[in-house]
Parts: sequence; structure tokens; C-alpha cells
Amino acid sequence: MPAKYYHYVKGNVQFFAIDSSKFDATQQSWLKNALSTSQAKWKIVYGHHPVFSYGLHGNTSSLITTLKPMLEEHKVDFYLSGHDH
Repeated sequence: MPAKYYHYVKGNVQFFAIDSSKFDATQQSWLKNALSTSQAKWKIVYGHHPVFSYGLHGNTSSLITTLKPMLEEHKVDFYLSGHDH
């Protein structure tokens, strides 16, 4: 991984890797800017912690209030996470 959070393009897809352990104001600002300037047909954000989960760890309330609205506002096509494995 080149950094704690970063993005890259493969074909028509732009991937945005986030540090869901510390999704602070600086990272939120970075992601909002990166998503708003993206010209990709498909936008995929991924991080370790889920926004919602039926698994042992459950939902991540901080991501529900910070990340979820951003994903919706910028019409992100997919959010991928792990944590509840």
C-alpha cells in the first residue's frame, strides 16, 4: 500500500482505499475531494471496517455518520469491507 489512503484507476473504475480505523476530518476531506473530481464510470471505495454488518462486530456507527452520507452524495457504486470475517 502506498499510503494510509489513496486512489487509483483501472479501466473505467476508480478505486479509493481508506483507513477506516481512523477516518478523521483530514481523510474525509481528501475522500470528498477525490470523489467529487472523479471522472470514472464506476467508483469503488474500500476499507477494513463495514458501515453495516450482521457479523459479530456489527455496524460501525462512526462510519454511518461520516462515510455513508459521502458515499451516497457522490454516487459511489460499491463499498467493500472486511473485519467481520
